[in-house]
Amino acid sequence: MIIRNLWNRRRSNLWLFIELILVSILTWVIVDPIAVVTSDLNMPLGYDADRLVALQLNSYPNSSELYRAENDSVDTANSQLDAIMAKLRAYPEVKYASCIYSMWGGAPGMSSTSWNYFITGDSIIDKKLKSVLVFEVDAGENTLETFGFKSVPGSMTVEEISSKPLGDREIVLSKEMAERYFPGRNAIGQYLISNIDRETGDTSKIKVVGLVSGVKWHSMMRSYDLVVKSSAPDRKRRLNSTKIVLRLNDNTDRNDFIAAFKPWAAKNLCEGNYFVQSVLSYDDVIRKTEDDYRIHSQNTLKYILGAFFVVNLILGTIGCFWLQTRRRVEEIGIRRSFGATRGRIVRMLVSESVILATAAFIIGDLIYLQYALKEGLDQGYVNNNGLNLVDNWINHFGQHFIIVSAIVYLIIIVAVIIGTLIPAVKAASVNPVDALRDE
Repeated sequence: MIIRNLWNRRRSNLWLFIELILVSILTWVIVDPIAVVTSDLNMPLGYDADRLVALQLNSYPNSSELYRAENDSVDTANSQLDAIMAKLRAYPEVKYASCIYSMWGGAPGMSSTSWNYFITGDSIIDKKLKSVLVFEVDAGENTLETFGFKSVPGSMTVEEISSKPLGDREIVLSKEMAERYFPGRNAIGQYLISNIDRETGDTSKIKVVGLVSGVKWHSMMRSYDLVVKSSAPDRKRRLNSTKIVLRLNDNTDRNDFIAAFKPWAAKNLCEGNYFVQSVLSYDDVIRKTEDDYRIHSQNTLKYILGAFFVVNLILGTIGCFWLQTRRRVEEIGIRRSFGATRGRIVRMLVSESVILATAAFIIGDLIYLQYALKEGLDQGYVNNNGLNLVDNWINHFGQHFIIVSAIVYLIIIVAVIIGTLIPAVKAASVNPVDALRDE
């Protein structure tokens, strides 16, 4: 009966059907980027930022009366940094303290990155350069424990990795990178090739000694393939480009710690020409990085525009179905006079609207699919340095299309049900005689 009713009203339903097709396509265009961005922002960081505090070191300029030229040598700067680190590690509420040299790559949550190219050594055919993110850590810094990295079953623990400093030709991989480079195999003990000289073809063979769970280097992006390696031992330290990351004890409130720590740091962490410029929770560091990439402003604009268009599309759809249902008061009155119950009439009208909307959505979805196959689906904030992003539903076309289609369908069906149900209930509650007389 529902199909017959739709067919009998095909002329009046035609424009509504075309409108629903257009609404499906427009909703797809609006919802896709919002769904991708929302998913990326809500993915776990992969490290524990809740009890992290970041210190930014800086140096007095030459024009300052506090500047001392004799304190500006490399050896002196290194000894001053060691003194600062010793005081921090002795601070009662600090569990770990690690240096991050941002000009050489930074750390998760910070804006600086460093990358390199690696290939597997299985065959000559495999010599395609692949860019991966490199996280350089200093021996004895306990950097992985500071950030709360997690080791993978079957691998050394992060504590063991820190206690046995990585050799010159030893690296630790993220689990996702290991699966990509060594599918179906245990990556530990395998070798990667790096530092390929394009002229001579000379390479460096590097052994994989451990695995850690993947992390999001930037909170607004998905995880990258990640390599952990030791810093170059002869690297010149520059304290004015150095951050120190602290992990607090489990029972320490971070806000209370920062409030008490700032005056102590200003008084006790001035060494030579260097001082602590700022003390921030790591959540603030992450937010600052997002601001540097203008993530908040871009996302706010996307959400505002998306909400505006989706709300208008929904209201337009509700209005069309509301009007369409109100026009059937006479028909409802006739059905009531022949004994149809209010519940049956409401179910019939809602079912007709849902079937019409579903058919229109399928056609609109297929039309958008042709565009998606040609132009692709939204990928969010994809890094343009060729870094491999960890796979998830966003970069799997089929999963991506199905998930966003389901969201679009849900939005349309909710709008259609609201636009039909409310006037249908009101119309079905009217006395049949009154309905027929009014018409």
